[in-house]
Amino acid sequence: MRSRQPRFCDVTYLRGYARQQGLYEEIVATVDWEQDKVWRVRKQEGQDNWHLRTVKECPGMGRGFCGRSLQKVPDDTHQIGPRDAHQAAKTRPHGNWQCSMAQDGCQKRQRDSALQEPYWWCSKCSWYCCDSCVKRMPDKATSKQVAHWRPGASPKLDALVADVVRDFNLPNPFQAGYTIKMNWYPDALSRVSPHRHDNWTLLVSLGAPRVLSVDRAQVLMEDGDLILFGTQSHGVPEMPSAAGGRMSLVFMFSPDDAVGAAAEARAAAGGTAARRAGEVPPGLPLPRCTLRPEELQLAALSMQASEWESGYEDSDWWAEPAAEGEAEAKNEVDTAALDAICAMGFSREHARAALRATDGDADQAVSLILSGA
Repeated sequence: MRSRQPRFCDVTYLRGYARQQGLYEEIVATVDWEQDKVWRVRKQEGQDNWHLRTVKECPGMGRGFCGRSLQKVPDDTHQIGPRDAHQAAKTRPHGNWQCSMAQDGCQKRQRDSALQEPYWWCSKCSWYCCDSCVKRMPDKATSKQVAHWRPGASPKLDALVADVVRDFNLPNPFQAGYTIKMNWYPDALSRVSPHRHDNWTLLVSLGAPRVLSVDRAQVLMEDGDLILFGTQSHGVPEMPSAAGGRMSLVFMFSPDDAVGAAAEARAAAGGTAARRAGEVPPGLPLPRCTLRPEELQLAALSMQASEWESGYEDSDWWAEPAAEGEAEAKNEVDTAALDAICAMGFSREHARAALRATDGDADQAVSLILSGA
C-alpha cells in the first residue's frame, strides 16, 4: 500500500451556518438509519489477507455483564490499528471447557466432548463458547446510528447537501465520488471515540448542542454549526447535560485547497456570507459545482433503478460514465484494492467512493469507511 502525506488543514468554524427550525427533526424522520456496529479489521500474520470481524461481548459468568471482547482460539490474524500488536495472539487451544451457550447445534456441550476449533473465550471470566453458538450472539453495537446520503430520500437533506457543495466549492459528488454520510446520536449518552483519518472533513451539526473534540480542543457544536478540519483526531464524547439528539452531516474528501479557501473566506467575511446560500465573499471563485434539482432527481431515479435491478448494496449509480467513452482518471480505482475491500464485507459503492477519496490507498479507504464523527 502506498502512503501519502495529506496537506495540513486549519480548523475553520462557522456558527449557525445551517440553522433552520425543524430541519433536524425532518431529516431524522425521513432518513433510513442503520445501527452502527463495532468492526475490527484483521490481517493474517505474514500475509496480505484482510477481513472484517464484528465484536462479540462476554456476557459474564452469572455475576453481571462483563462486556469484554471475546477472543478467537486459535487465531492467525492480528487487529489493525495504531496501538495494536502486529502479530497474532499465541493462545494455545485446549479442550478443558464446555460451551456456556449450549444452543442447538452446539459443538461442545460437555467438558469431555471432542475439541472443535476455533472456539471463543474471555480471559478474565474464563467464559467459553463454541464457534457454532457464537454466531448466534448479537454483534456489539455502537451508540450511534449511521446512513449514507441517498438522493431523493429527503428533499430538505438534498437541498442542504447542494448548498454545502456550492458554498464551499466542493467538486461534483457524482463525479468525484467522495463520501457524504450522516451520524445520528439519539441521546446524550451516544458517543464515538476519538479517531483520525487521512482525509479532510466538512461537518454540519444539527439538533441539540454537543461537544466535538478536535485534537485537544473541545468545540461546542450547536444547531446548524459547521466545521472544517483535516487529519486531526476527533470524536464525540458523552454529554449527560445534553437535551435531545444530534446528527452530523459529514463530507469526507481528499485534501482540497479550494475548499479550505472557501471556508476561510466565508468565516472571515461573516454576516450573510457565513450563512447557508449566503452572499459570495469578494475574490472567491465561482463554485465548481451547482447541483440542480433535476440532477438530484436523476440521481434518485438512477439509484432506484439500480436497487430494482441488482440491489442497492451492489449498485454503481454513484459514478457517471466517462464522456465519449474515455474514462476519467480520477474515477479509476485499482480493481485488486476494490475487490479486497469488498471481500471484507463492504459494498462496492462504498469501497469505490472511499478509494477515490483516499487516492487509492486501501488502508486509508477502510479506515475512512469505518470512521465517522
